[in-house]
Amino acid sequence: MVPGLIDTSRLEPGAQGRAPADLDGYAACVLRATLQAALDAARAGPVQLVGYQDLPGAVLTTLVPTLALACGAEELDAMKERGRFHGKQGGLRFSGDAAAQEVHATPFCLAAMAEAEQCCRQLEAIRLAHASA
Repeated sequence: MVPGLIDTSRLEPGAQGRAPADLDGYAACVLRATLQAALDAARAGPVQLVGYQDLPGAVLTTLVPTLALACGAEELDAMKERGRFHGKQGGLRFSGDAAAQEVHATPFCLAAMAEAEQCCRQLEAIRLAHASA
């Protein structure tokens, strides 16, 4: 993710103190801000939370029906097919790359990721509480 490529003004990524070339640090800040916004929404009222481990399948089985998205068979097939591939490298099947990324992460990036992980844990606790209710 490159700063300025997408409008993150509503997310308040808070990337102050990040070195200009630390693009992974910036991405970590955007992720942290996105997860914080999700956590704020989950605390404010009923939401549909989906476990990361259930993606990308939950997009089709949970989110499309819950959000009442009008998708034709071709669109659903296209989403299903795209979900099988890496988001950054479209020709590769996704298998996860967190460990490889962590090796090269800056201290700034690692700190932002730690905060993002805390948001993830809190969101997962809310999701599990709703699932068992």
